[in-house]
Amino acid sequence: MKLEIQVCSQSLARVMAELGFEQDSLWYYAKFEDDSHLDVIGAIPHNPTYQLIREGTFDFVQFNEIYAAYTIAELGEILPIYYSLVRQETSWCCANPDNSEDLRSVYADTGANACALMCIQLRKEGLRW
Repeated sequence: MKLEIQVCSQSLARVMAELGFEQDSLWYYAKFEDDSHLDVIGAIPHNPTYQLIREGTFDFVQFNEIYAAYTIAELGEILPIYYSLVRQETSWCCANPDNSEDLRSVYADTGANACALMCIQLRKEGLRW
């Protein structure tokens, strides 16, 4: 399975960082100042600007930006326990199936992105857990 579908997207990782989520993950999106990323063991080109890098491999590398690229497992730990993830035919849905009054649900192309979107929605609504 590709790593890119096991972690949330770079754009969602950035929003989560801006909303104050703890930046602690096994993987990170990093935008490097120069070609120093070529020395990072396990750097995976994500797009022309960002690389996916593993925790602990970038201690001496200079970068402009870095965001936690939360894995689907990490996002499952961040979300309140009563939210669940369901794979549908062409997308993933994150919702609270046990509470008919909680109509929040988000859909995304990957399970990690659906969980990240729900975390973002809950934080923007001012909910803390």
